[in-house]
Amino acid sequence: MGTDIRAFVEVESSTATSTTFTSLFRPALYRNSVVFAALGHPHLATDFTPLFPLRGLPQNLGNEAFFECYKPIVQYNEALDWRGHDFILNYEVGRSTVFQDPQRDGRPLSKLGYVLHPHFELASWLTLSEIHMAIQHAGISFGEAVQNDNYTEHAFLFDTMANAERYFGHKTRLVFGFDQ
Repeated sequence: MGTDIRAFVEVESSTATSTTFTSLFRPALYRNSVVFAALGHPHLATDFTPLFPLRGLPQNLGNEAFFECYKPIVQYNEALDWRGHDFILNYEVGRSTVFQDPQRDGRPLSKLGYVLHPHFELASWLTLSEIHMAIQHAGISFGEAVQNDNYTEHAFLFDTMANAERYFGHKTRLVFGFDQ
């Protein structure tokens, strides 16, 4: 057993009145306690204090990330309408904090709100520049490590985020959650 990470790469979209984010893709990242500690996991950083403590999920998640991070609350008699979605029935909510988000489009909206998915209880987000600072703070050198296959998929992910920033001309961020 170990800690897994669930993550989304998102790109910023700005207008004169608002800033939103669009989920680009969901990377598959292998377990690596050193990288996870650098990203802010509170129980894995034993040799140093993470530069950026966990912040929780951002308010302006892209749609794909939102529907992975939150489960809609559904009445029992409406459950068939939600086939194919990961939902929670209203009588199962208990003392969970209920979130409202009427701004979503593309999927049915829950009239009762949403609860945080258990995989995102230890969650945060970092921009690409913050990731580079956090990695450097943790003493990770991807150049040497990639040759040893220690951080190949992580280095590839961060390079892909940098390419997305050049292509779209906007900031990217990694939204992630650690399961326990």
